[in-house]
Amino acid sequence: MVGSGLASLPLIWNFLLHDYQRQRVLTLIDPTSDPLGKGFHTLQALIAIGSGGVFGKGWMEGTQAHLDFIPERTSDFLFAVFSEEFGLIGNLFLLVMYFTLIVLSMKIAINASNTFSKLLAGAITVDSGRPL
Repeated sequence: MVGSGLASLPLIWNFLLHDYQRQRVLTLIDPTSDPLGKGFHTLQALIAIGSGGVFGKGWMEGTQAHLDFIPERTSDFLFAVFSEEFGLIGNLFLLVMYFTLIVLSMKIAINASNTFSKLLAGAITVDSGRPL
């Protein structure tokens, strides 16, 4: 399946994607190709993540987010804002908390009493990251 998926990539790229979709993919791969245009926000997010360092700048002290270099700082670029304010240590803590939540949720799904409960708990676990 992986091989057929990789073999179909040229067809998808040439016939199914529109120009703006191809541009988005290329900008995601290399945001420096258009640093003042389409890659601007991605580069600002990378700057915010890097400026947080190991320990971060502190709660509400991030310059990239609070000086409006990062748009949609409460949704799309939330991780960049969190990284700038809490640094690498905060990111590791956040990832451990997410991993723990997923493991405990899957444990609930595995230990459920019947098939319906297992499927429901598993579906809630898998779908919990999607916004309403």
